[in-house]
Amino acid sequence: MKFTAQIMTGIAACIMLFTGMTPASSDDKSIRLLVPHKVQLQLLGWAAKPTGKQRSTISTDKCLPLDDPGLRDQSRRFVELMIWCQAIKTSGIADSITLIPFPGQARAFALLNSGKADGFGNSLFRFRVEKKTDILKFTSPVIAIGDYQVGLFTAENRKDVLNVRTRNGLAKLTGITVSKWVIDRKTMYSLNLERVQEVTRWELIAKMIEGGRADFTFSRLDRKVIDQHGIKMLRIEGLKASLQDPRVLIIQRDNERLFAAVQSFISANTKAIRDAFVLSNFITEKYTGWPDVTKQSPENNSG
Repeated sequence: MKFTAQIMTGIAACIMLFTGMTPASSDDKSIRLLVPHKVQLQLLGWAAKPTGKQRSTISTDKCLPLDDPGLRDQSRRFVELMIWCQAIKTSGIADSITLIPFPGQARAFALLNSGKADGFGNSLFRFRVEKKTDILKFTSPVIAIGDYQVGLFTAENRKDVLNVRTRNGLAKLTGITVSKWVIDRKTMYSLNLERVQEVTRWELIAKMIEGGRADFTFSRLDRKVIDQHGIKMLRIEGLKASLQDPRVLIIQRDNERLFAAVQSFISANTKAIRDAFVLSNFITEKYTGWPDVTKQSPENNSG
């Protein structure tokens, strides 16, 4: 019987080898997080180890503290994985994170719904998940409204728009954005502009602004010039806007223990989390003196 058991164990191991499966371990404590493939590749060059089936694992011992210089100029997604890593490490509910790449959000939500993943490794805008509470829970914001700001850009030939400095002046203009960019669109409409144009592709925007069919659009605040197909787009100096939706972390609905651990960490480390995004330069504090046109204030409405 012992010999038979050994044969069966060997057969099972061979099946796992040829199918790419890895045997489960009774003491394996790993949180399964869904990440875009490019994030997984980035982490493979840092601390993740391949574990089969296109998955990789990070030990929580490799977590960077949220004030670590290694976060400088890192991507938002990298910072968010470190938030996850620190939350898991601090709570002690697991000693590693398994990264599961996914081809698209529909597939990711399906994996979450089936219990094959514990959460999204990266944040999502809250509007994307507010109606999915049957399959997930979401935390309080890791990036609050007002923290991520964008610049206002117009074509180089639009001197009239480049001279606008107030919200009232902006209200007389026509904004333009891509229709499927829901948060950009929501933010644009919140400005109560004369008109908002929606187009199907980003590539159409510069030409429409240059030709006078629209006046400005949003792009990254921390740059002065965008070159789009030979059309130079310049930042309107002195104005900025805050995207009007927070970003949250996502946990599978039945994993109460994990949700409690992550939410507790976020609540206890709100400032440290924001400081980590500042360190990475995802949140910039270079333009604190510029009025935020998404906020109502006497300064913004002075004419």
